[in-house]
Amino acid sequence: DHSQFGGTNTGRLTVAQEIPATGTIFRASAGTGFKAPTVFQLFHPTFGNAALKPEESTGYDIGVDQRFLDKRLQAGVTAFTQDYKNLIAFQGGGYINVNRAKVKGTESTLDYALTPEWSLRTSHTWLLTEDEATGRVLPRRPKHDWLGGVEYDVSGKGSLGADVRYSSLQRDATTGTNVVKAYTVVDLRGSYHVRDDAEMYVLVENLFDKDYQEVRNFNSPGMSVYVGVKAEFD
Repeated sequence: DHSQFGGTNTGRLTVAQEIPATGTIFRASAGTGFKAPTVFQLFHPTFGNAALKPEESTGYDIGVDQRFLDKRLQAGVTAFTQDYKNLIAFQGGGYINVNRAKVKGTESTLDYALTPEWSLRTSHTWLLTEDEATGRVLPRRPKHDWLGGVEYDVSGKGSLGADVRYSSLQRDATTGTNVVKAYTVVDLRGSYHVRDDAEMYVLVENLFDKDYQEVRNFNSPGMSVYVGVKAEFD
């Protein structure tokens, strides 16, 4: 239970049906959600709002996955809708509750194994949002998010890959005309299994040191390099 807002019951029901003869999977789900405000949203000296209420939601989705070319090509599409009560959102001077809001859209994916070594992937999210009291779109939720990537398998011992990420223009707050500009960034990644239970990896984010923002007036990091080791222990 949350120390301030207590607890609530949420649920999710998921069903799926596979048709092996055609390589098709139909799926659907329905569920409810509950999200308490964060400490930052409640008590930040500039943006906090101690009067925030918990966010509640009800959502539904339906989708289909299809395999082609001896399972080397896999495509999927999902349509979804989400209804919110007391949605926590940002408004110019701080956080507020949006009484009623709706989010709906589609998610599409495509994965293609060109060869045993080379593979491609792409995904796209199309989003429509609305504050039902004002008819305005919700802030910080881009209408389009797209990802495209390529990966090369290094003799079964590791992999090299690159991703391109695109996010479209989005509003910054529930009121006003300020926006966050669209941006495109490129990332690189690599990994190598030094042992069966240990893997070294490197990640380069924002390869071309793109100057962009995900939240207005807060610059995202420039080119960043991360190196590490993942290990499994019995």
